[in-house]
Amino acid sequence: MNRSIAPPIKLVEKINLKDAEKASFSDNINAYLVKGGKKNIIKIEIAFKAGRLYEPQKLVAQLTARMLNEGTENYTAKALAEKIDYYGATINTKAGMDHVKMTIFTLKKFLPQVMDLAIEILSKPTFPEKEFSTIIKNSIQKLEVNLEKTTYLASAKFYESIFTAKHPYGYTVGVEDYKALNRDLLEAFYKEKYSCSPINVYISGKYEEHDVAIIKTALTSLKVESQTVNIDIEPPTYKAQNHTIKKEDALQAALRIGMRTIGKNHPDRHTLSILNTVFGGYFGSRLMSNIREEKGYTYGIYSTISSYKQQACFLISTEVDVNVCDAAVKEIFNEISRLKNELIAQEELDLVKNYILGTMLQQLDGPFKISATLKALYDADLDSQYIHDYVEKVKSVSALELQECAKQYFIEESFTTVIARN
Repeated sequence: MNRSIAPPIKLVEKINLKDAEKASFSDNINAYLVKGGKKNIIKIEIAFKAGRLYEPQKLVAQLTARMLNEGTENYTAKALAEKIDYYGATINTKAGMDHVKMTIFTLKKFLPQVMDLAIEILSKPTFPEKEFSTIIKNSIQKLEVNLEKTTYLASAKFYESIFTAKHPYGYTVGVEDYKALNRDLLEAFYKEKYSCSPINVYISGKYEEHDVAIIKTALTSLKVESQTVNIDIEPPTYKAQNHTIKKEDALQAALRIGMRTIGKNHPDRHTLSILNTVFGGYFGSRLMSNIREEKGYTYGIYSTISSYKQQACFLISTEVDVNVCDAAVKEIFNEISRLKNELIAQEELDLVKNYILGTMLQQLDGPFKISATLKALYDADLDSQYIHDYVEKVKSVSALELQECAKQYFIEESFTTVIARN
């Protein structure tokens, strides 16, 4: 064997991904199980339809989720934190755009005790006034700091432009929005949304049947009503916009450029995802090569596609020196034009294909990552076939297909541009 010669690069032929084992804990609680791993650790994710999309006013979903660990009928916030820490576990609850997710990591031997604590948090929160006031005060202070940052200002204005200020995906918050909240409002939201079915539970790690039985017994003790959560908000229409936000003394300009785009269920989504990788989805992308490596305008620039229940958006994000801001915007659109007018070289396309497939293997390495991937698919009413189809598209996609995709979805007039600068 000549070790001075690198082995040939081969495309990943197949990714072995199966759907999670599904179990019905009750009429209102569905469980998805992914078994594996060598360490005696179990991860449990409990998802409720109680994210921003379902809240009655700004910040209610986020603050309700934050308050759950701030005290229960039997534990103060401090006592609860100490108890969780004693078992070497973590229990965190966070609100996203569509769902609230409680994430639990625990050693197998302490699963019964940790599940008891999780049920205590979910079924007996007290929303104490003192802790509520502290969170509001700290949140306002954090907001005031963020309002001095061009990165925060540009991102907030971008999502408002993409989804509109009236939609949960797009609203911005001010000090007055925090002051408009009270603990009774959060408690009412908790009682209404956290008890609505279905509740989805994702279990992964080195569990056995008796471990699943412990989790089932704990969760079925929750009072879950056979009630569908309806969404009364209509998806907003989209219109491209340009905004410049002035921030005195800012040393850097924050750029956010993007548009509304197609979701995961669209037949062109796989091709668009591959195109995004070429354009700005990894360290060797077109944007990084041009704007970072060649021009030296930034330390990093990326493009991403984010999908939610109702909508999806495409975003280009970077920060540059204020003196090269206009030049950076010009180069971004030059790269968009290149994708539409020039075929991607086969060598570059092969590199991107290898990168995507290699990254997918990393994203599916171990039961926790597999469970997270499947959860994202199930949230979009998809299954593991989506991944298999994506692998086949990565292997077969041509430069011409990507060029046609760029012509169809990268229309300059459809891009919203937000710049926060001095």
